[in-house]
Amino acid sequence: MKAKDLFLLVSMKLQDLGAQDERRWPWEVDPSGQRASLVDFLNAALRQLSLVRPDAFAVTESVLLSPGVLQAIPDPAAHQSSLKATVLLDVVRNMGSDGVTPGRPISMASREALAAYDWSKTGTVVDHFAYDAKENPRAYHVFPGPAANRQVWVEVSYSAEPGSVSTPTSDVTVQDSFAGPLEHWVLYEVYSGDNSTSNMSKAQFHLRAFYDALGIKLQSDRYFVPHQGAVQGGV
Repeated sequence: MKAKDLFLLVSMKLQDLGAQDERRWPWEVDPSGQRASLVDFLNAALRQLSLVRPDAFAVTESVLLSPGVLQAIPDPAAHQSSLKATVLLDVVRNMGSDGVTPGRPISMASREALAAYDWSKTGTVVDHFAYDAKENPRAYHVFPGPAANRQVWVEVSYSAEPGSVSTPTSDVTVQDSFAGPLEHWVLYEVYSGDNSTSNMSKAQFHLRAFYDALGIKLQSDRYFVPHQGAVQGGV
């Protein structure tokens, strides 16, 4: 979908569909930075969506691991990923020394379970990984760790940083099913601001509608858990 598709819905709710220079909430970014626009609010909505529903920005692809057990989440500069990750969702399977040769699946383990292994062991095939987004969303562990002189690729799923919208014709890079929650967040931003449109009761309504549409309780723990099961031990 295009940003303008969301802006039309928002402007209809605000009864703000006059000529561009008459709109209280313009669709274009103000070059002077003195006035907020729906572009600014939509970018805020995308950032919030990425925090509470990282799966909305999920990417699955092969990445190159670094030597050793400790790994950073995908980054194009270090791991030849296509995008920069914010959260790891899964480490799926081995992809050989070239990134295109499917191999054995990789199972999730707790870090305590991985402690039963000898972390000095290196290899070219990963058996397990451990990740705790609450403790450190930027790092995870694999076993065995890749040797310093070998290329080890694995298929991972991760949440990518949301792309910014710059104009009404920009693509919004999420599924159309997220249009409703994004609309509610933009309206929340409008009604919660210090302006003539401010209305805190309406702001709270749209804030709650945003979370309800995503199936999230407003006061609940919002950390994303990629797996329910884990390897419990090993030698």
